[in-house]
Amino acid sequence: MAQAVLDTLSSRDEFEKLEIAGPGFLNITLKDSFISNNLSNFVQKETLTDQPGKGQTVVLDYGGPNIAKAMHVGHLRSSIIGDALRRMCLYAGYNALGDVHMGDWGTPMGQIISELEIRNPAWPYFDAAFTGPYPEESPVSMADLEVIYPAASNACKEDPARLDLARKATLELQDGRPGYRALWNISLPYQSPG
Repeated sequence: MAQAVLDTLSSRDEFEKLEIAGPGFLNITLKDSFISNNLSNFVQKETLTDQPGKGQTVVLDYGGPNIAKAMHVGHLRSSIIGDALRRMCLYAGYNALGDVHMGDWGTPMGQIISELEIRNPAWPYFDAAFTGPYPEESPVSMADLEVIYPAASNACKEDPARLDLARKATLELQDGRPGYRALWNISLPYQSPG
């Protein structure tokens, strides 16, 4: 498919270089003259001051890294692109709202909690009768989570019963089980602000 797109584009004059880079990726380099001419034409048009989005709202959801893992420099790309789009929409007159959603309570949290419970059943977070107070320091480090999450995720892929444990832990976390909430609030990345 990438080759078909490349063949179609190669007949056009605005490209300096076109190449396939990996499975299905295209690297496209525009000619400097093409960019310069288009920018010059754009600046001279009166439509630059038009605001086609005036009075309308657009919501952009960008970012969305895996909340069970540490973020890395690669996560900047979607945030930067998303914010650039938001700013262009603002310029076009839209009420542009941007959101980098990091508050997911999905299965990864249940996978981690259930894995921690399997490994450390005596922790107070897993005793439904425990009334607190829970420890103020996290029992796990980010380095621990970088090992625990892949192990839990793989276990859930391989064993339907293990996946059921993770789903149950997710539901109980969402329903407010005190021990799970306490563990989540002090240990797991990208916690809820409240």
